Amino acid sequence: MRKIRKLLRRLSALLHRRRLQRELAEDMAAHREMMPPERRRNFGSTLLFQEQAADHWGWTWLDHLRQDLAYGSRQLRRSPGFTLTAIAVLSLGIGVNLAEAHIFNAMFHRLELHVRDPGSLYWFSNVTPQRSRGFSLPEIEFYRRNNTVLSAVIADSGMPAVFLAQDSQSLRPDAVSGNYFGELGIAPAYGRLLDEQDDQPGSPPVAVLSYDFWQNHFGGDPGVVMRIIRLNDKPVRVVGIAPLPFSGIRAFPNLWIPLSQYAYLTGSNKLLTDYPAMQMFGRLKPGVSPEAARQQFRSLTAALRKQQPERVEANQWVQLQPAGMSIDLSPRNLAELLLPVTMILMVLLVLFSACANLGNMLLARGLARRREIEIRFAVGAGRGRLIRQLMTENLMLAALATLAALVLGKLAALLFLRIVGDNNGAGLRIVTDWRIVLAAAALALGATLAFGLAPAWQMVKGAPQATRARRMLVSVQVTSSCVLLILSSYFTRSLEQGFRTAAGF
Repeated sequence: MRKIRKLLRRLSALLHRRRLQRELAEDMAAHREMMPPERRRNFGSTLLFQEQAADHWGWTWLDHLRQDLAYGSRQLRRSPGFTLTAIAVLSLGIGVNLAEAHIFNAMFHRLELHVRDPGSLYWFSNVTPQRSRGFSLPEIEFYRRNNTVLSAVIADSGMPAVFLAQDSQSLRPDAVSGNYFGELGIAPAYGRLLDEQDDQPGSPPVAVLSYDFWQNHFGGDPGVVMRIIRLNDKPVRVVGIAPLPFSGIRAFPNLWIPLSQYAYLTGSNKLLTDYPAMQMFGRLKPGVSPEAARQQFRSLTAALRKQQPERVEANQWVQLQPAGMSIDLSPRNLAELLLPVTMILMVLLVLFSACANLGNMLLARGLARRREIEIRFAVGAGRGRLIRQLMTENLMLAALATLAALVLGKLAALLFLRIVGDNNGAGLRIVTDWRIVLAAAALALGATLAFGLAPAWQMVKGAPQATRARRMLVSVQVTSSCVLLILSSYFTRSLEQGFRTAAGF
């Protein structure tokens, strides 16, 4: 109870701080007037009494923070040239990093499973010591009929590119089983999605468009639903639009058709029946562990080997793993991870160079503020208080630069996607979500420490010229710039040779 009363008293003091300070000043003035004239000069420091009273009221750090923010904003307004230059330099360094963060965020967001109960959905593959492959349609039907651990089996087959008759644009379709959308728990954005009836032999040819392809190619026109389009010069009716953010499982097609219409569009059904190129997904029943499913599928594979030895190799088994995309850190894929790591290091070097440049600017500005620092030392300010004040100013600069960098980074990411193209609208979506805001806050805090701590320390030490610190910052800036130029020249030459190399077709 005592702690609650103390907390309420401190809250009241925080909310009525100005009134308490005014009443304290009036009380001290009244006591001073009541004292004999010869004792008034021994009354003491009124500022010291106010500080002691503030310590008793509690939460003085909030009051100090308010004072630092007010003082810092006045200092930045007094030097608009420095402030705008610092914001421009730092926003460029942070903005390049946020542009890359936007792109990586869009890629990871695209790889997430936006389906019902993703934890119970697994991807199955045939594995031998030499390779991994998919399934043929008869294999999937065998496993669907004979397993007791899955509540549903979903088939998904990539297809050769089809062409939209209106403009000869090649599209990436997926042929899926009729229970595909229903088992994944997907609701349509417009119209309806594929169902079991659409996957029956003799059903009319229908298709569902992805949301991004519908937006980019048809302008988001709802009237395209129930309209007939021509794929490979064959009529297909569009029955619905898939919703955002769903874009498929482990593939990002422009449209989906039923498996029964594979031969209708391609002219052959051999890829489904004779070649193990299909993907199989299954949803585990409640209470069934992945290990139990593995054991049963080993037994089913042995049974299938006896029935159809031409389809199953002697040392083949079925492997299952979560259906969501994952990063493969095996040695064969380390080379593929080298490029994004290199890009991350490059954009971080841009930020380091910007921080070194801004640190030099702050050291130079310290010369103009030398007299201010000396006066504040003379009236009793400690080094810790001054460093906190200077770092508050630096944090305000970083905050303003980060706000500009959020806009700059998003525009740069959109420009990058426009330059490299977006694969027929399969769709990376640049969205500023909590991940980007968190990355921006982390970059702002790191940049504040990188460019502000050393200059602040040099200023309160009474050595604003800080020749050694300035030489170090210049060395960092020159080194990072040289590394960036070397890496950029290598990337530019590789890109130029890639354009010059004949593809052979």
